[in-house]
Amino acid sequence: TKILAPGLRVGWLEAAPALVDRLAARGYVVSGGGVAPLASQISSRVVASGDLDACLATTCANYKRRCDALLAACDAASDVLEPLCRPTGGFFVWCRLKGGISATALLEACAGEVAFLAGGACDSGG
Repeated sequence: TKILAPGLRVGWLEAAPALVDRLAARGYVVSGGGVAPLASQISSRVVASGDLDACLATTCANYKRRCDALLAACDAASDVLEPLCRPTGGFFVWCRLKGGISATALLEACAGEVAFLAGGACDSGG
């Protein structure tokens, strides 16, 4: 998961015991390398230290602050942007473009100042 930091990704597996045993016997796991050894060690130490709750609370507060700033910027550009919802945290805000402006034109106009993905880039249907 990404609860400690956006780029720190580790995960877990829930499966039938026979499948877990087969996967746990794979060479990259047995060797100690795993799929993300550094991230796994960092995460393991934070959890073992008891600092996970405090780290998570700080991360959530930071995401909320950033989200609020992003929504305020969207509100300031309300002639062009309309948020489809008002999230209370996280990284993303989906917006509808107003006034017939295209995502490509907006991205070109914002080059160097703002980065975003056009909705089609985030949609499995294109």
